[in-house]
Amino acid sequence: MVHTKDKFIRLWEFFAWMDRARWSRDDKEYDKQIREMISKASVGVNGNELKPADIVLTHWLTCIFTYGMPAEKVWNNAFPIMAHIAYHYRKGDSCKQIIKEHIELKKSKSNVRKKNFEFHVGQKFRFRHRFGRKHRLKKRVERTLLKLEAYDRNLVTYMLENSKNSPDEKWVKDVYCALDKLTYGNTGKMDDWRKRTWDAL
Repeated sequence: MVHTKDKFIRLWEFFAWMDRARWSRDDKEYDKQIREMISKASVGVNGNELKPADIVLTHWLTCIFTYGMPAEKVWNNAFPIMAHIAYHYRKGDSCKQIIKEHIELKKSKSNVRKKNFEFHVGQKFRFRHRFGRKHRLKKRVERTLLKLEAYDRNLVTYMLENSKNSPDEKWVKDVYCALDKLTYGNTGKMDDWRKRTWDAL
């Protein structure tokens, strides 16, 4: 488990700085907007019940899909679904249960011979990525949740554990490598780096 408070503060300060640099928003106001967005989506989760670690995991899971489609469509549709998944994952739902309840292989609307994975909460809130099946995005989500079992289902704990011994000039890179390895199973070497992992940071 993580016992180094200064490491947590340093990690939080880095992400806060990145967020301000990208969006130029007040941290509290941005947090409020995220929670309101999730509540309004009516996916069975009250945004105010989400812990900070839930939002971090929601953000990371959503970033798996941020390519090959308009970013606005991904964030408006996938983000609330991932918030629902992150919340119930923390509350104790098994990875197998989450996959069974929220991910289906369905026929394509434009070509009935093709199938794609659909992420959903109930019958109303649904999201399909154009490369969902081809790029095995279901497996990316499933792998992430399974690997986090060893870290109390907490992505923040995972990042801290994998950077706690990193020198100042290298710890951001080590966080990146840990995230990339968590979801994509890569070695962490530069040749394996993915742009959307940096986008997530």
